[in-house]
Amino acid sequence: MASSRYCQMCGGQKIFEKPKVNHILHMFLTIFTVGLWSIMWILIGFCSVVSRQTCTGCGHSFMKKRLVKDARSRTRRLENR
Repeated sequence: MASSRYCQMCGGQKIFEKPKVNHILHMFLTIFTVGLWSIMWILIGFCSVVSRQTCTGCGHSFMKKRLVKDARSRTRRLENR
């Protein structure tokens, strides 16, 4: 998914893209390792939700603060249980 925002490095409106998870590769690895890779697949899938966005013009990385804040609050809630 791509979004348009201001890039501090380029100095203009640019398109930012998130890295995508290759689900076909992870399904193959899960089958090949008899399900052991599924743990990594879940973690990688979760991390892609909170991943950095990269400028298509210069490669500058940007992480939405709201997503980081949401991930931290979820972690705290799980730790308090």
